[in-house]
Amino acid sequence: MKERLTEIVMIFKLGKLLKWRQIPSNQNVVFAIKTTQGRFIVKEFSEDAISDTRTLNIRREQIKVSREWNKNGIKCIVPRTDFLELAGRFYVVYDYFEGKTKKHFGKKELAMLAQTQAKIHQLKTPTSLGCEYDEIDFAGKLKVLNDLVRLNNNGLKAAKRELVASHNDYKPRNILWRNGEMYLADFDAVSLVNPTCAVYESALTFSLVRGHVRRERFDYYLEEYAKYAPLSQDERLLAVAANGKLRWLRYLLSKDWKHNTRVRKDIKCLTKELESYYKTVVKF
Repeated sequence: MKERLTEIVMIFKLGKLLKWRQIPSNQNVVFAIKTTQGRFIVKEFSEDAISDTRTLNIRREQIKVSREWNKNGIKCIVPRTDFLELAGRFYVVYDYFEGKTKKHFGKKELAMLAQTQAKIHQLKTPTSLGCEYDEIDFAGKLKVLNDLVRLNNNGLKAAKRELVASHNDYKPRNILWRNGEMYLADFDAVSLVNPTCAVYESALTFSLVRGHVRRERFDYYLEEYAKYAPLSQDERLLAVAANGKLRWLRYLLSKDWKHNTRVRKDIKCLTKELESYYKTVVKF
């Protein structure tokens, strides 16, 4: 890999490679490097992330949107380079960022994230990105979620009436902190979504405690968001907010989960979260 990184450093005129190490990452391969010009991060996209010209153009548009947010005061960690293709893989380079993640978000962190999400939605950044909402069909599996699936499908038309560009992957690992300020990272999920559905989804993510929704955290997130942007009162959108998790559950169910302990565990955890969301928020 040293030879590949040396070539990337040379092409982007970053000086001479001195040191490098791989950083743990869920999907893509990430390297921290030190050159005679400074410290940088090199991200190698997996074949699943960029498989053809269409997905490459989507990644470029996602980065373009995040740069627009950056220009408008939203602190985003964006690449310093365009995509580079080497031996069938694609790479981008970032300036090294010295920040930390937080596993637990207290009220202060929840408020900062909710208000940032509201500001992003208010920008209504123009983009050619599409909307990923679609109908869900579990073909009779996990019947306990049938009501949530039905409500999701019934609300899709209403959700698509208003769409804005949004980050769509707010997780502790994608949010870095430095000197009390919040920085957004990883824009591979940026797409068009209904703003209210997106807020409900984020509130769900950060209100989960051991697989159960804590309603007070959910409501607090919405209150902080509403200080900067309006929320729709259409209750059908509550179910559509689960569309992303339902789509992920559908993907897991398509795997050979009966013979894969990890997948079975993920299905069990995701099902528990969706059941709690349905009982606590959608049908309360």
